[in-house]
Amino acid sequence: MLAAQEDVKDFIAEGRQYLSCVKNKEAELAKDASTEERQAIVERYNAMVDKMKTASNQFNQAVNEYQKNLEEAE
Repeated sequence: MLAAQEDVKDFIAEGRQYLSCVKNKEAELAKDASTEERQAIVERYNAMVDKMKTASNQFNQAVNEYQKNLEEAE
């Protein structure tokens, strides 16, 4: 469980770096980007946020199930 926690933390940290890059790219293209390019950037950003939320939620659910199983075993 601790290894999974570290993996999730690493994924979230890398996701934050990716989001920062996406924001920088958006700022860089702000004046010159087409509507389609802006939409693609927003979609990439939102997709990563969704992946980060999903990973966190799945891990939290696994922790809750693990704790429940421990309590039932006592």
